[in-house]
Parts: sequence; C-alpha cells; structure tokens
Amino acid sequence: MATVEQSAAGGASTGDRAVRRAAVIGTGTMGPGMGTVLARAGVAVALYDVSDEALERSKAGVGLAEKVLDQLETPHVEGGSVRYTADLGDALEDVGRAREARAEAPGVP
Repeated sequence: MATVEQSAAGGASTGDRAVRRAAVIGTGTMGPGMGTVLARAGVAVALYDVSDEALERSKAGVGLAEKVLDQLETPHVEGGSVRYTADLGDALEDVGRAREARAEAPGVP
C-alpha cells in the first residue's frame, strides 16, 4: 500500500486551495464511496445521514470502497479519515466542501 505525503497546505487540491475537511450528506449508494475517496486523498470526512441505521449500513460501503481502492493501488494521503454523524451541524462544522448524495425521488425536495 502506497502512502503519499501531503504538501504544506494539506488535503485534496481543488484549484487554489486545499480542502482539509469535507461533509458528504447522505449515506445511501454513493455517499460511502465518495467519503472514502476523499479520505484516501487526505481529507477528514464526515458522513451525515438522518438515520442511525443508514449510518451503520454505510460502514460496509466504506469498507468495500477501501478494498476497491486498495486493489487499484490508490495511494493514501496522510490525514484522511471518515467519521459518521446524524447531526448536520456537526457534519458541516469547519468544512471546506460539502457534497449531497441523497436519493433522487420524485416529489422529494
């Protein structure tokens, strides 16, 4: 498994500035994978969902995504992590980026 050292700015590069903290809103099909990729890039990620059960299920998705990234020999950047929360304010605290990954359902705003 490869490890990559962060630059002085740290985190994933998004053009002019590095993102050190991010939130993924929704832990259905895509959220755990998105969070895992960001964490692998050195970002501290908060996975948020309104359901404690969904958060618990998302741990398996994170594990699967980690295995895939390992098979692809995707390097680890120091500082990345994934945590789980049902508190939206907690998830969004001090984040540089937030991504929505909720189900697209007719009639749901």
